[in-house]
Amino acid sequence: MLLARRGSTNNYNREEEMKVLIKTNSYTHNLEAKGIGNHIGTYWNFLHYDCFKQLGHEVTFYEKTEKLPQITNNCEGYDILLCRGYLSLRYENEFLVKTLKTFKGRKILYLEGRDEGDIGQYFDTIFIPELKSIEDKWRKKYPNKDIRPISWTSVDFNFMDKDIVNPYPDNKFRTIYTGIFTQRFLDNLIKLANMGESIVLGGIYYDGKICRGFTKEEKEKLPSNLQLFSNNGIFLFGGHFPYLKYADLAICFYAYSFEGGLSSKLIEYLNCGLPVICEDTVPNRYRVEQYNAGSIIKWDDFNSLYEGIQKEKKLKRDKNDIKNKARNIHNPTKISEEILK
Repeated sequence: MLLARRGSTNNYNREEEMKVLIKTNSYTHNLEAKGIGNHIGTYWNFLHYDCFKQLGHEVTFYEKTEKLPQITNNCEGYDILLCRGYLSLRYENEFLVKTLKTFKGRKILYLEGRDEGDIGQYFDTIFIPELKSIEDKWRKKYPNKDIRPISWTSVDFNFMDKDIVNPYPDNKFRTIYTGIFTQRFLDNLIKLANMGESIVLGGIYYDGKICRGFTKEEKEKLPSNLQLFSNNGIFLFGGHFPYLKYADLAICFYAYSFEGGLSSKLIEYLNCGLPVICEDTVPNRYRVEQYNAGSIIKWDDFNSLYEGIQKEKKLKRDKNDIKNKARNIHNPTKISEEILK
């Protein structure tokens, strides 16, 4: 059922076995029938399940109602309860708080941003993403908590690299964007395509009201230089890796004109070895500079975006070097091991 079937990322010395619970989100129990889903937030539980198993621990998913043999609603006798990401907190909140108040083991939160609903008060250890600004806010709010910065986890490398076949019919220089995209993102991509750039797009369109795929009529109006992954643009998580691995450049747009939560998209791009054009409000943009992996441009500035693409075309950065640097830091097995220390 789980990602372990695809092979492990690395081998590490196993510590003393622990019994670990991972709090589900609303998508976790859908894997058997529906796949991982469209968003990376649905994936993290399965990644840590496999990593903890690989490290020699007993692992079970935890939620209010049992839906699969791998899921329990009994927390007795477990050493650790992990909540990974906002999705693990936003559903079954009353049930979760009750558990956190009574759980006798160690309670760990690994979150992509700031506290939500003061949930941090119930945890023993809080891992925050690699952002000093968010770390400072957590420490100010909970000065006596065990708060630790940690690198953001990559997708499992074997999952990322498995059965990769070039999906492109020629050697044109391709610039790609994957993930949820707003009208601003789409307008920029359309403009680039109309200016002769080969653009690849996959993800979910947020039209200001709902997240959805393209309609047939909308798709027919897109420029010929803008390639979609599918009929409506939407893909199951993991389906984008061939497009990323064989693209030449990625764009990391950011929805806000200010720094918010960390960008998982950027970490995906870098671990695929892609150079990145990154808007300057992406909170973890420093990783682009650290890996010599692209250009930082002004937020919502099309001229900077276009000029950045032309610059990257000429530079021809070393994709293997970017990939190796990123994977050394964002290795999911190493990070999972660190979480349990």
